[in-house]
Amino acid sequence: MPTRLCCHRGLGITMVLSLSFILLLRYIACVILWFMICGVISAAGYGIWHCFKEYSVLKTKPEGNVTISDIGFQADLSIYLEHSQTWLIFSTAICYILCTLFYPIITFFLLAICIAYSTVTAVYPSN
Repeated sequence: MPTRLCCHRGLGITMVLSLSFILLLRYIACVILWFMICGVISAAGYGIWHCFKEYSVLKTKPEGNVTISDIGFQADLSIYLEHSQTWLIFSTAICYILCTLFYPIITFFLLAICIAYSTVTAVYPSN
């Protein structure tokens, strides 16, 4: 019997917290959205800067200019971090991550087209 009481309390607390979070989102959703956008852009910017800094430091070292294909497959992954080409590949990959920020916009437009088509199709037979 005591476990059932704890379960009900847990569900009640979860329900109250969820409801309060939904109510807070009503008033601060814009702040949360801009905070997330700025956070993602800042993290990506820092990642690009860090990778370019490591790339430029390793580019000056003679052993840092070895290509990844010359190294071959290594079980120790830290060996790859000692070469400039690895950091150049990382900063290029981070730049492509920024392009994924546009996917929700594309999805929104595609959904809007589907909804518009469905609305026109639903209204057409009624004429």
